This record gives sequence, structure tokens and C-alpha cells, in this order.
Amino acid sequence: LLTLSFLAAEGLSRKAFPHHIQFWKLWTDNNASSYEVLGRTVGGYLMIAADLIFVVLFYTITSNYFGWWTPSGPLFEPDIIATPFPWLSAVGMSLNAGFWEECLFRAVPLAGAAIIGQKYGNKKLWIGTAMILQALIFAGAHANYPSYPSYSRLVELIIPSIFWGFVYLRFGLLPVIISHFGYDVVWFAMPLFVSSSSDVLFDKIMVVVLLLVPIWIILRSYFKTGKFHTLDDEAYNKTFIAPSKVEVDEVVDDSKDLTIYKKYRIVIILVSLFGLAGIFMLPLREYSNVDLTVDRNYAIEMSGKYLLENNIVLDDTWTMLTDLKSGKINREDRFVWSKEGKSFYDKLIGKYLDNYIWNIRYVKFEGDIDEKSEEYSVFINPDGTLNQIRHKYPENAVGERVNEKSARKISQKYIYDKFLLASSDLDEISATPSNLINRDDWVFIYKNNLESSEDTDLRIEISIAGDEVVSVNRYVHIPEEWDRD
Repeated sequence: LLTLSFLAAEGLSRKAFPHHIQFWKLWTDNNASSYEVLGRTVGGYLMIAADLIFVVLFYTITSNYFGWWTPSGPLFEPDIIATPFPWLSAVGMSLNAGFWEECLFRAVPLAGAAIIGQKYGNKKLWIGTAMILQALIFAGAHANYPSYPSYSRLVELIIPSIFWGFVYLRFGLLPVIISHFGYDVVWFAMPLFVSSSSDVLFDKIMVVVLLLVPIWIILRSYFKTGKFHTLDDEAYNKTFIAPSKVEVDEVVDDSKDLTIYKKYRIVIILVSLFGLAGIFMLPLREYSNVDLTVDRNYAIEMSGKYLLENNIVLDDTWTMLTDLKSGKINREDRFVWSKEGKSFYDKLIGKYLDNYIWNIRYVKFEGDIDEKSEEYSVFINPDGTLNQIRHKYPENAVGERVNEKSARKISQKYIYDKFLLASSDLDEISATPSNLINRDDWVFIYKNNLESSEDTDLRIEISIAGDEVVSVNRYVHIPEEWDRD
């Protein structure tokens, strides 16, 4: 995918924009020490600063004046410090994104549109249309972070996408790749540079050294040639001439090859017929899954009904968000399948193993931190029935102070009402208290002896806030030894 993207970007650019420097010749000894390559390189680094200033101003203005909100406040990934080589993770991910995405999102559509415009006319219209489309698609592909309103991330990225597009049209890929690469490095490497630990000093140095690789290449070329100079015309796309085909005059007797080809053709036809027959004769493979039979609108309608049935009335200050959770193949799936087989696995789908489930969330984006941290989640099964209603309480919310014995009774009664499992069917694994300012919370974990097998331990986790059960989670316990293996 990367190779095809690079080849398409360079091939289309070479045909579409004769004023661009030939991309694969940018860093040759003669070209790297030119004023043109130096200017594009420095320009790319200056664009990093412009990008950072833009995003800070964007969120400052939209959050303070328009009420936009981004729960994922830190835009960097703190876990990068826990990787074996933090400097390599930060630079590698940034280089992949900066190089590949600029080729795919900027060069391919814009150069392709220019070529189409050259052939059919209205070149500016084609490029303008591609400019808008690439900005929308690039922004949409990066709008997977939680934010409010839902289109805020789209708006944020459309503006720089169009700017990068115009820079590419005028100067080629080099400045936009450097800008994109450096911008991502800033965010990915930020955990390293805000850390006061001396253990990451080497990582900080490596990030800076690798971020400035284009500068090192230009300096190397300068010291080798002894001067900066104006680029020769031969370095531009306009002078590129594709190599001509080499004519071969030798006459080859291919009559024998044709005979062999005819024999192979018969074999290929027979094999193809057998293959087609096999496709239709073999039974369809059955997958272990539960069909999703309700759509989003029905799930929303049922969520309101289930809230009312549980005496939960939410006013207009609550915002509804929807999410369809689909069960992915994970460790639990692999463990059960390997230990128990298909029949046992099928029994657990949608219960102890995840499957399709609608999550209709009700949250607040206005008010103090306590108001915004409270939420209701109505989980609806694939057939439209109620799975559970989860209630997330703020830490400062007032509730009952329940002792361990009373909390245990609450959890066991809920399990009996919900799953028809008596206390005799359960083994208590743990009881964990949380002594908060205004209430006591508890988390109980039980083993389901009735449905567990010798090798597979099925568990139920009950969370209690005060005297109210706020969530339940059924899951498969993975033995540590198996997990490590």
C-alpha cells in the first residue's frame, strides 16, 4: 500500500506539474545544496510552527466562544514512553503518517485532477473540486477523536488540508511532508519532553536529530559541493523524458512454446471448472455470531422507553450519543475456542463474549465538572431487548455508606434477578471497597459455578455506588499462564 501510494504520487506529479522538482532527485548531491530545495525545506519547518499556532488558536476560540468541547484534551499519546524505544515510536509513526498521507491525500487526487483537466479542459475546476474532496476525506479520516460538536474535528482539519494542498500545488511534496512529519513528531514526542526523568534524555536527543534529517542532508551536500546554487532545469519534471522501448531484432522460434501453452491452457480450464464446481458444492461456512436485527432509530426509541420503565427522566440538558459496539476477536474468544470448541463458544456469545450491542449514552456538556462527568448508558441487545442501564456517578455525588455485608446482599440479589443465579451458584472472588467523600462504592467479582467448565472460568463483576448497582459485566477470566504463552 505504501509503495503503490508513493509511486502513484510521484508518477502523477511528474506528469501533472512540470514546475515541480523531480521528487526522487531532491537529495542528490547536486540538488540538495540548491536554494530551491533549501527554501522548500525551511518552509516546511516554518509550516510546523504555523500548524501548531493554528490548532492552539482554533481550540482557544471555539472552546471559549462557541462552547466546543474536546474530552480528549491531551492530543498526544502518553503510553509512548512505555514502548521499548520511545524515540523510534514517535519518529516512526510520524514519518509513516507524514510521508504516506501527503502522497495519498495531496499528490494523488490533485495531480490526478490536473491530468484529467489537461485532457478534458477546465483544469482549474478539476483541481478545485479535488482540493475540496481531499480536504473533506483527510479531515474525515482523522475525525475519530471524541469531540463536541461531532463535526468540530472536521472543521479543524479542513482548513490546514486546503492550505497544504495549495503548498503542494506550488512547491511539491517536500514542504508538506516535512510539515506533516514535524507536526506529528511534536505531539507524539511531547510525553518525552515534558518528562523530567534523565532516563529519556537519549530519546529526546534522537527525536531532535531525526526530526532534522532533511537539514543534515542539505548541510552534507553543501560541504561536499562547497556552495549553494540555483537548481538546473534538468532537475525539474518538465525535462523528464521516459526511456524509450528497446527494439529486439532477434527472431525467436516460438512454435514449441505455443504447443506448451496450449497444453497448459487445457489444464488451466479444467482446474478452473473443478474450482467453480467446488465453490458451489461445498457447504457455506457457518460463523459464530448473533444477527443485529434492530437499527439505530429503533435502539434510540427503545432506550427512552427503558429509561422511563426504570423511573429515569432526563431533561433537555442531556445530550444523546449513539455507538454500535461490535465484538472483536480478542483473547477471550481465542481462549474459549481453543479450550472448549464451537458449541460452548456459541453459548457464551452475547453473554460472556462480546457481540453487537447498541450503547445509547446520555451525557452533559454544560455545567461544572460533576455534572459533565455523570452519564447514563442504555445497552440494547441485538434483538432490541434491554441489556442493562449503566449510571456513572460523579466522585463527589452523595450516596449511602453501605457496609460490606449489605453491599454483598445487593450484588447477589441483582445477579439473581438478572441472571437467575442463586448465591449458592456463585463463588466470591473479590470485594473491593472505595471510600469516597460522600459515599462508599463497592466492586464484587463472582465466579459462575453453574456455567463455568473445568478449564473456563466465567465471572460476573458488579459495581455499586452507594446502595445502587450502576453496572454489571460478564466476562471470561483468562489464566495468567495462558495469557503469557
